Amino acid sequence: IEGATRGAFFSGYTRPARCQAERCTEDTIEAISSGPAISRSFFGNSRCDARDVFSAADSGNGKAISVIEHAAEHLGILIADLLLIYDPTVVVVGGGLGSGSEYYFSRIKHHLQRSRSRIRATEATVEQAILRADSCWIGSIVIAQEGVASLQLGQ
Repeated sequence: IEGATRGAFFSGYTRPARCQAERCTEDTIEAISSGPAISRSFFGNSRCDARDVFSAADSGNGKAISVIEHAAEHLGILIADLLLIYDPTVVVVGGGLGSGSEYYFSRIKHHLQRSRSRIRATEATVEQAILRADSCWIGSIVIAQEGVASLQLGQ
């Protein structure tokens, strides 16, 4: 989201919804739902790979499932809120986690649907980025190129 003065912020830095989990003391969605956050919640540090948490969940590890559910719930609620604010026709979730783990994405959509039914949010579709984990980098490059082009054109 760009905004009129290019001052819009990344929604992952939004404050989390009220959470019933005792361990939920983080200040942002990013600190709960990102790869490093999932790794930190499971392993105790953010240097490990979140894909290992997803593998543990696939094997039935209860702690891994709990960590993923908690992260997916917050991200699903955030997307529901964004649907109410912006009323888009589609929301594209990119980055490593948003487009990397089918399990995580399915749980995000589950929590989004639960929130949608409570708040009657729009029926926009939620899709994974086609460019997968590289979507954020490629988008940044495109934005930078557009900025350089507008400077060269004197816009």
